[in-house]
Amino acid sequence: MSIKNNLNLRLSVILSLILHIILLVVICASAVTNMILNSGDNGNTVDAIMVDPKVISEQYLRQQSQQKAIQELETQREQQAQQRDRELRQKQAEEQQRLKELERERLASLKTKQKETEAAKQAEQAKLRAEQEAAKTKARLEEEKNQALLAKQKAIEEAEKAKLEAKQLQEKAEKAAKLEAEKQKQREEAAKLEAEKQKQREEAAKIEAEKQKQREEAERLKAEQEKQKQLAEKKKQEEQLKEQQSLDDILGDLTSSKPKIQKGASSEEIDKFKTLVHNAIASKFINSKTYRGKNCIIKIMIARDGLILDVSTGKGDPVLCREAMAVTKKATMPKPSSDALYQQVKNVTIDFRPK
Repeated sequence: MSIKNNLNLRLSVILSLILHIILLVVICASAVTNMILNSGDNGNTVDAIMVDPKVISEQYLRQQSQQKAIQELETQREQQAQQRDRELRQKQAEEQQRLKELERERLASLKTKQKETEAAKQAEQAKLRAEQEAAKTKARLEEEKNQALLAKQKAIEEAEKAKLEAKQLQEKAEKAAKLEAEKQKQREEAAKLEAEKQKQREEAAKIEAEKQKQREEAERLKAEQEKQKQLAEKKKQEEQLKEQQSLDDILGDLTSSKPKIQKGASSEEIDKFKTLVHNAIASKFINSKTYRGKNCIIKIMIARDGLILDVSTGKGDPVLCREAMAVTKKATMPKPSSDALYQQVKNVTIDFRPK
């Protein structure tokens, strides 16, 4: 608005100057024309120029009047221009004031707008941050959801795996239990069979014990019979010896040529028989090295045909004596070569020493 007023003022001043210049040109042209018209033209020669002072005075007055009018007009125009300039300056001041107010308002509006823009920007940033947070939250929720799904899937897989393993373990346990039951059944059957075998062994042992008892009884009876037989033979021999002595007493030298009855065996024969008995026991003895350096006194009652009637032990290593007595009962004793030797060794004592 202020620029437009300044342009109008300038145009007015310029227009006023142009009008004044045109007025002066017209006045000068009019004067020159009058001078030409009033001058006489006699051909090629100008005799004289007559100037009327009155005309000049009138022209001068007119010019003065015109100049005065122009000056007044100029003054008026200047006053108007000044008035317009004052009004213009006032308007400019008002306009400036208004512009200042507008500027203040604009600045305030701009500040407000800036604040609003800043607020909008902050709001936009806040919105963006909120959107980003929302996106992050959504992404986190999606991730958590995916993790939860994965965890659920993993839990399902673990559960299925655990279920399968439990089923496999149960099947293994059932198989193991079944196998154990079969083994137990087999063990029970084996135990039952073993019990039957044990029973059979016990019965066999009982039968064997009974048989052994019977054999021992038979051997005892046989030994008793043998003993009675031996007593009878001894009695018979004693009677024969008495008869022979009686005959020797009666006949004297007549019977001296007949063979005499041997009264007993020599010590050499007895030692040899004991060695044979020792060797018979040693041949049945297995753990000789274990008892090397140890001894056991064994007392044996022998029948005439070499049958063992009784075995007992005396001094010596208890373990060796126990085993030696068991071995002696299984050994085969040598048969005495004569009745005289039998009489000396029928109750033989052996100092048994494993080699």
